[in-house]
Amino acid sequence: MLVAEDRVMHSRLSGMEMLVLCIIGQTNNAFIVAEGPDGLYMIDQHAAHERILYEEYVESAKQDTLRLQNLLQPFTLQLAAEDAEIRCNNLDKLSDLGFDMESFGGDSFIVCALPAIVDSADIELVLMSVVKHRSDDLYGVL
Repeated sequence: MLVAEDRVMHSRLSGMEMLVLCIIGQTNNAFIVAEGPDGLYMIDQHAAHERILYEEYVESAKQDTLRLQNLLQPFTLQLAAEDAEIRCNNLDKLSDLGFDMESFGGDSFIVCALPAIVDSADIELVLMSVVKHRSDDLYGVL
């Protein structure tokens, strides 16, 4: 058990303050149960893991140290006309985020490489999420 002083300590994760919690246990192999100064916390392990991966991805993109994975078979992405225009105008930003994409005629794009952190089974979901995010903030996804 942590002493009272330790419970009020804070740590830093990508500019966000987070309380240091005392882990009590786990339930359903999916949630961490922890105690903090304001009471009990239930933390979704899957969501927490995704957040950590996302923070690492953003930090790598900012430092220009992203690891890319070339696809053995390029992936073709078909977009709605409006989304295709947005992507066409932002191919350089996608490149900075680790996506090697080219216009493939009309509203189609071919994806040749993507960040190593992206599961190849989720290519379309990830790219559509990025397409729907229309911010000028390159790292503001999510």
